[in-house]
Amino acid sequence: MDLTLIGRAIRRNRVLVAIGVLLAVVAGILAGYSVSSSGLEQRTPPVYRGSATIILTNPSLSIYAAQVGGPVGTDPRAVPENANLAQLAMVYAWLVSGDEIRTRTEGIVGSFASEESLTAQRRSTQPTGNEQFGGNSGLPIFDIVTNASSEKRAQEIAAAATDVFLNFVVTQQDQAGIPPNQRVDASILRSSSAALEDGGSGIVSSILVGLVVLFVAFLLIAYRTHVEEVRGGRRNAPPVSEGGSTGSSGGDPAGEVTAGAWGQDESALVRSSSE
Repeated sequence: MDLTLIGRAIRRNRVLVAIGVLLAVVAGILAGYSVSSSGLEQRTPPVYRGSATIILTNPSLSIYAAQVGGPVGTDPRAVPENANLAQLAMVYAWLVSGDEIRTRTEGIVGSFASEESLTAQRRSTQPTGNEQFGGNSGLPIFDIVTNASSEKRAQEIAAAATDVFLNFVVTQQDQAGIPPNQRVDASILRSSSAALEDGGSGIVSSILVGLVVLFVAFLLIAYRTHVEEVRGGRRNAPPVSEGGSTGSSGGDPAGEVTAGAWGQDESALVRSSSE
């Protein structure tokens, strides 16, 4: 690409360059944002992830106890079998993702928007681990997970859903008449918080579209300048005669001079030979 051509195109077509830049800015803004009564809003809004961690424990089997089972000498068959809390964590995660918990949560924080969600996920890794690449550990721990377009909203939904779930478990235990020493204790291991999960594509889309429009505008302006220069060069070129030579008389002055010189030489040769 001839960079000098681009420089000449910019100098000669400053108005068109200004229009191209303006179109690029407008196209970029409209590509990433939409205009509403509250101003500009991203077409793809950011996503914040709210979460709260729940741990399940057995009141008759403390997680701090070193011995599992009844007293020494007790018939193992007489000791009741403890529930698998890791499996219950998966069941409770399904309960949180169900309609009952969602409906009750919406009764507190209002109806969910289209981009908002409430679900849960059983943990199988360490606290800093990523469940996208889950481990093989069966832990009696699960996360209540929410998605929203603002950090405050994501945390609000997570906190409300946590309270709703804990109250729901106690209500179900009371209705079933389960003795206190046989109930599953669900408690908050980590309070609700929220963090940015996806920043959205508003800025990225605006930049990409703006650059593409600006590149196309400069390309068209450079092409226009090139065409003008080619046409101007043709107009300034000397005319071409029918014989293929340039000039008004169609002859070759250099050829005439050469022929005259040869003629003089031939006359001199004739005179010398006659003498």
